Amino acid sequence: MKRLSPYILLFILLLCSCGKIDRAEFESHFRTGVEAFAGGDDEKAMDAFIAAEACCPEDMSSVELGVMHVYKGDIYSRVYDYENAVESYRQGADMLLSCGDTAKYHRAVTMICEAYIQSGDSEQASKYMDILASAASQLGKKELQLYKMLKIKLADPSEIDSLIEDYLMDFTDPADVEWRILAHYQLLAGNTDDAFEAIKKEAEYRDVSSDQNYFAVLSEVKKQQGDFKAALAALERSYQIDDSLEVAAASSNLRFAEDLHKDRQEYAMELSIRNIYLLGILTILVFLVFAFRETHKRLLSATEEKVHMQIEKERVEKLYSDALIERDALSKMAEATAPNPEMKLVIKERLALLNKVIASYITDSSSANKEANAQIEMLVSNREAFLESTRKSFEAGHPRFMAYLRSCGLSDWEVNYCCLYLVGLNGKEIGEYINLKRHYTYGSVIRQKLGLGEHDRNLANHLKNMLENPPA
Repeated sequence: MKRLSPYILLFILLLCSCGKIDRAEFESHFRTGVEAFAGGDDEKAMDAFIAAEACCPEDMSSVELGVMHVYKGDIYSRVYDYENAVESYRQGADMLLSCGDTAKYHRAVTMICEAYIQSGDSEQASKYMDILASAASQLGKKELQLYKMLKIKLADPSEIDSLIEDYLMDFTDPADVEWRILAHYQLLAGNTDDAFEAIKKEAEYRDVSSDQNYFAVLSEVKKQQGDFKAALAALERSYQIDDSLEVAAASSNLRFAEDLHKDRQEYAMELSIRNIYLLGILTILVFLVFAFRETHKRLLSATEEKVHMQIEKERVEKLYSDALIERDALSKMAEATAPNPEMKLVIKERLALLNKVIASYITDSSSANKEANAQIEMLVSNREAFLESTRKSFEAGHPRFMAYLRSCGLSDWEVNYCCLYLVGLNGKEIGEYINLKRHYTYGSVIRQKLGLGEHDRNLANHLKNMLENPPA
């Protein structure tokens, strides 16, 4: 018993240290994150915020922690990951409200609205707008300006003029106005002249030389004015400022940073427990090695066979799962309004094949029915050919639209990705269908090539509009 006492004591000390709040360490990581964010180093900022969060227990509540979650939401928004952005903003808003900091709480709510608008979920955005509307008299100047801009983004075209007029009344310095965004919504309202004046002011008060969104809006303004030469020049300049690869890399790095930190936490906990029980585990292992040496030799062959069978079983089950995912996606495509009859025929034929092999798999043993397994494997493996058929159907029925996508620099794979949007799938469903864990990076790249900025319409709606009204 005396031999074990040092280990028991160590265990108690570790348990006590796990619940300790290192306030100084938290504040150090938090300051590092804020400074990195201000300097544009999102990856370093995310690393610092994750480290700061790890210093706090789940029940810790502070204004700084709430602000930190809002910063994380801003970083996710920059890489178009609006799902994680909303989650971070919500965490920050809840904590700021519980701490009684209503000004920062209202700012967080405006960012939740903005993230929902950019993701195309106007219904959810409107719910949070109701919170801001009920507290409009309490909003600070900056939060009130953000609120009025959100009203513009959610308004019907007939309401935009009056809302923009109301928005501009809050500014004494025209350099503070988001003229590019106003120009975009003036275009939606059909006010080409006002949009032109707004986009001119954007260039007057800001350095737009590397602003891809500015040139995209300018191109549309010039197009509406009938100045097609200037519109083309602005569009070409927008393409030249192509930072899509940088955006995709940043998104990947941020996800990697968060995953890596979680792995480190788990490893640290495992290491602590392992050190406590190391001597006892080693003693047991030595005993087991000598006791089961001969048994292991006899069972080795049988174990290898079982492992092989298990691997094969898991492989077949994965193929079956992929086939089910594709069947569900194709069923949704078949129910949606197809672009042309040829496309609908291609979908129905492949859906029929999938249903046939899935039925064969279900009615027989998954390991014994080799024919059914082979059919499922063949169908899953040639999904690429189906995507090619989908694209060719669109090329036959909508040549101008497909030519427009090509003119924007989209690859065959990126065009295939767009076609899946047009047959009725959303971003998450497309990711599952093409088996891409980071499908959002494709969406970011395509948005950049099509000239869509952070505050412009979502990709699906833009593609559908271009399909109906392809550029000349």
